[in-house]
Order: sequence, then C-alpha cells, then structure tokens
Amino acid sequence: MARDQHAVMIRVYDDYLKRDNLMAGIRHIGQSSAALILAIFILVGCATHQVQVQDQDEAPEYASTRLLVSLARVEETLTSAELLMDLFPQLLLRDREIDDAIVYVTRHPDYRSYHLLNAIWKADPAHLERISAGTRAKILVSAMGVATVMSDWMPPWSKKAEYYGASEILINLGEPALEYLCELLHDKKIVDWRLLSNANLPPLRTADYARWHIARILKVEAAFVADVAERDRLIDDMLERCKAEKNK
Repeated sequence: MARDQHAVMIRVYDDYLKRDNLMAGIRHIGQSSAALILAIFILVGCATHQVQVQDQDEAPEYASTRLLVSLARVEETLTSAELLMDLFPQLLLRDREIDDAIVYVTRHPDYRSYHLLNAIWKADPAHLERISAGTRAKILVSAMGVATVMSDWMPPWSKKAEYYGASEILINLGEPALEYLCELLHDKKIVDWRLLSNANLPPLRTADYARWHIARILKVEAAFVADVAERDRLIDDMLERCKAEKNK
C-alpha cells in the first residue's frame, strides 16, 4: 500500500473510531466478523472521507506510527489495535519505524504513546530498553488513568500469577511505576471491566485497578471486596504504604 494511501487510511480510521455506537456493535459481533466489517469500512472510507489529522506537526513520520497514535487518542484497546495489525501486516513496526516510534514516545510520555509502546514491545522487547523506565511507566499509567473500558488491564479480583496485556509491561517495570500508580489511588472514576459487561459486578473504579497493580509490584495481598466503603478503606491503607515506600 502506497504511503499516501496509508495516510488516507489513518484519517479515515481516526474518524471511524470516534463513532462509538458503530465500534461498540463491531466489538460484539466477534473477531473474525469484525475484521471483515472493519476492512470493508476502511476500504469504502478511503474513497469517500478526508478527515484532518490532529497535531499533524507533532505526528510521527511513518503511517504505521501515526495510526497507533490516533488509536491512543480515542482510547482504543490493545485488542482493537492488534486486530488492525492483523488486517494490515504492513502496519507492523519495522527498523526505521521503531526508531520513529521511540522518538515520539520519549517526547510524549503519556497515553498518546500507549499503542506505540505496545507495538515496540511486540516488535522486540529489547527495544524497550531504549526508553527509560520512568517514561514507560508514565505512558502506561496515563493510559490506565484515561481508560473507561479496562480490558487491557488485569481485573482487581484476579489471583493469577501470570499477567497479560498492559499489566504485564507495567508490573514488570516494578518500582519506577509506583509513583504514578499511587497518584491514581485518588481516582474514583467508574470504569467498565469489559464493554457492556458490568451488570453483575460491583462498581469498579480506576483506583481499584491502581491498588491491585501496586500490590503486585510490592508483592503484598490485595483482596477484592464488593463493598465500596471497605474498598475505600483498603485504598487509604495503600496510600499510606505508598508514602512509606516514597520515604524509604
């Protein structure tokens, strides 16, 4: 696919992702059907839409990296990003694109670099060593903080010893992530565990996810309780532990 076609696809897909009702419907159809529908939509959109890219002067050089920034701006999940990569393998990061991505994430240590960081990790985990642990922690915790659907993150009741998604990268960072995660303990915003899947669950907050991840990094118990008032007490306890860790 030519470079200008990549650019059109990015503009179309950025616009497409903002159509929340359509994206929600696609997520519930199933991955194989969703891939087909998504591919058709992009092909049709490439011929009919011309949407302006935001912050073009700050955008990464390559089409693949610009697309991943667009996905992060509209708070898409890693699953959505990886589905698009399956559809368009030429969007996978390679050599110079990895260099381009590393420059961008270093200059933008927040949620905008979330999908780029994951793509760098998928290309070769060794490349992450070119990005400081503090920068990686800022990006991941910023992404957790803006997320309203938490499917990229281990749920706060999980007892699994193995991690998946963004949780794996964040927990493996260890101590550098604590400062930023501790700040999220104040965030009581209601979030969804999965899209439209909270009907039988107690209210989940960003702070509950932050507390679970802090506990895993510190290797302490973080039992999940349904009662919100009790959870708030446990979050307060974790805040005290954060202060103690900071003063060490």
